[in-house]
Amino acid sequence: MRWSIAVPIALLMLLSTVVPTAIIEVGELSDSTFQAGPKDPPCPATDVTSLPQTVNLEDQACLQVSLGSLAPGSLVSIDASVVGNSADLLIFAANSVGTYLNDQSYRNPSIWEDDASVESLLGDAEWHWEVPTDRSETTWYLILDNLAHIGDDGEGGQGGAESNITISVTFPTMTYWALMDSLQVLSPGSHMALLGPESLTLDTGTQISITALPLSGAGDLFILTESQKDTYLMGGGGGFWVPGTQMLSISTATTQPWIVTSDLGGQPLYLFLDNEAGPTGGGDGLSELKITVSVTLLPVLTPTISSADDLQSVDVGE
Repeated sequence: MRWSIAVPIALLMLLSTVVPTAIIEVGELSDSTFQAGPKDPPCPATDVTSLPQTVNLEDQACLQVSLGSLAPGSLVSIDASVVGNSADLLIFAANSVGTYLNDQSYRNPSIWEDDASVESLLGDAEWHWEVPTDRSETTWYLILDNLAHIGDDGEGGQGGAESNITISVTFPTMTYWALMDSLQVLSPGSHMALLGPESLTLDTGTQISITALPLSGAGDLFILTESQKDTYLMGGGGGFWVPGTQMLSISTATTQPWIVTSDLGGQPLYLFLDNEAGPTGGGDGLSELKITVSVTLLPVLTPTISSADDLQSVDVGE
């Protein structure tokens, strides 16, 4: 009698430790509720709330994931790890995902979100994608692809073996003190001012935290004063940045904190992303750069409390 009770309990405990896993095979069909169009071989469909932690894609298989209806400017965070065969993680809007599902050529910026898509991923990657602001709210799709798609022009992963994908998709909310948190793309030999004096004229003692999540390439990040910016834009060499702010040849996830010094308090500052050759110790600028840059402030709070009465103490609450 004891055994008849213990065995089911042990079985339940074992099942509770199993990590959710989906095995997607070539012939598997999808729930028509989420299916945006046909695909040969079929591309099973689900939505992000039902996406398992681990997806095992058989050779020449894919999975269509609805991210739901997203407003322009929404933030999507994707954290993925791929082992086995490399895979493509492709992003489409509702009005263009049918191009992929119908085996048509999709490698046109007007069809797929090429900047936010990652091809031939093997290993770990994390990126934060901001939904484009040049269109109205619509449903977006993430395609997990382990096949030689007739419309991929032979680029990206082509299948050949099983691809095992551990993935998490979340929708972070920007905090009040977050200045930016989005994927940046730079062509070889270029640079970009990400933030300027309207955001980076700060009080002495303010702490800035800059986080970089590289996807491809090896770029540089640094903060410049007005005069340093002029030197940089004229091609000057040397350590032209504010000391302690430089992040050079970024190839792994990196966070750089910096506190505004007294000589730079109230001064206009600039945050630049660089994908050019140099400076010394920086990236070579020879390939496309894809990198998520997040910037958050921790300001100095110095409240002044005054009263017409001569108060010995003031209770400001919690």
